[in-house]
Amino acid sequence: FDDPSKVVGLDMAYNVAPDQRELVKERFQRRMMGGAEPNKYEIKLVQRDGSTREIETNVSRIIFNGRSASLVLVHDLTDEKRAEREAMRRG
Repeated sequence: FDDPSKVVGLDMAYNVAPDQRELVKERFQRRMMGGAEPNKYEIKLVQRDGSTREIETNVSRIIFNGRSASLVLVHDLTDEKRAEREAMRRG
């Protein structure tokens, strides 16, 4: 999105690959309730054009404006994963 305001109010898993949405939502709910969930994990995101990106997320529960929230850092692994698969195929 070119404008961050366009993502405000969207479902937190709106662009998570369909086969991973429930897992991401469950982890989010458990984390918000104080449960011990992995902070770092890999998922696939679906872009607006339908292509996918492989990402690593690093998620922390924080307090923002007096409410529980998630701080999510995202690292795009797509090119690295593609290079790994290519090297294995050649190897």
